[in-house]
Amino acid sequence: MRTPDRPSSYPSSGRSCRIADLLPDQSATIAGRVTEHSNRLILSDETGSVPLEGMPEAASPGDIIDATGIWRPPTFQVECWKPLVLSKRPPNPVSERARERIRQRAEILHTIRVFFRDRGFLDVETPAIVRLPGMEPHLTPFQTGSSASPGEERYLHTSPEFAMKRMLAQGFERIFQICKVFRDEPAGTMHNPEFTMLEWYRAYADITHIMEDTENLASDIAQRLLGSSRIRYRNRDIDLSPPWERLSVTEAMEKHAGVPLDLSGDLSRFPAIAREHGHDSLAMPSGAGHDAQMLARVCPGGMIFVPSHDGISHNPAEHTDAADIVAGANVLLHAMIRLATD
Repeated sequence: MRTPDRPSSYPSSGRSCRIADLLPDQSATIAGRVTEHSNRLILSDETGSVPLEGMPEAASPGDIIDATGIWRPPTFQVECWKPLVLSKRPPNPVSERARERIRQRAEILHTIRVFFRDRGFLDVETPAIVRLPGMEPHLTPFQTGSSASPGEERYLHTSPEFAMKRMLAQGFERIFQICKVFRDEPAGTMHNPEFTMLEWYRAYADITHIMEDTENLASDIAQRLLGSSRIRYRNRDIDLSPPWERLSVTEAMEKHAGVPLDLSGDLSRFPAIAREHGHDSLAMPSGAGHDAQMLARVCPGGMIFVPSHDGISHNPAEHTDAADIVAGANVLLHAMIRLATD
């Protein structure tokens, strides 16, 4: 057997089964990427790995090959092989944890879609490139353009809110969307300029219905993925079982942080008041939802709805009911965002 020359065009695979489906003493053609461990070649696909025997002039680590032979545990006895893609250098390894996260993400997205479809919601898709950047002055959109309309500005949407509300007004009573959105803001532990957003709307409902949707959705995802509504997050046990506690911002601050909050006063004094009560690292965040961000930094855990209709808005005329969720000292979701800012 010799190592084949680099082909001018790559052949198609003749794989007859995946590695996890191999049976002892079965003749089969398997395919995958070659790696090396302890001077032994390993062939791996998405389902598993097998040591290869019988390749004296072996493929190089990183190559993707077909290997035909017999599975005689613990090794695959190679009779012949052919290259599919030859590698110039070994690829960067992907950890099993990273692979599992990708699988879990796919399962979460599937579960979300099943959850809403089972409740009569329509899965919709609205344009990501829009003429107007949005209605949120505190969000910075990415600007782009189109060769079909030279000179006309276009933007990547910061959320599908406006387009979905148009659909709501046109008679689509229950709609949801999972999409990529874009915000030209610094990346950090809680933000990436491109991220995935779930947004849903239902006619003839108020914020209490959205709260119920949210807690049921979170509990349903945990049950389907983990078999339990209890999760472990940042060394805390959190029970996602509905109903979640409902507290105003003032009540939550006093109960979980021991900080009195006078919403009729000057909120710029809040960091100083918090430090007086032992929260030394607290800094005043800016932008929409700053009330929930402040609470998240001092809340010790648990699942809490914090409706913002108790007066946190600086301008009540611009205020719409909203609710933040605080769990394990992190804001997980902003439901029906519209907090007025300075």
